[in-house]
Amino acid sequence: MTNTIWMGVLLVLMILLTKKLKLTYWWLKPVFKKGLNMDMARLSRGLELLRKAMGTS
Repeated sequence: MTNTIWMGVLLVLMILLTKKLKLTYWWLKPVFKKGLNMDMARLSRGLELLRKAMGTS
C-alpha cells in the first residue's frame, strides 16, 4: 500500500515539474520542447506499463 502512495506522490511531482519546464522553456528552445515531449511520451508509456504490472501483482 505504501508503494502505491509513493508512486502517486512521485507521479504528481513529475507532472508538476514537467508543466513548469514546459511553461518556462517552450518559448526558449523549440528543439528542447520537442525532445521533452518525446521523453514524456516514453515516460507515460513506461508508467502505464508499470501501473498495469503493479495492478496484476
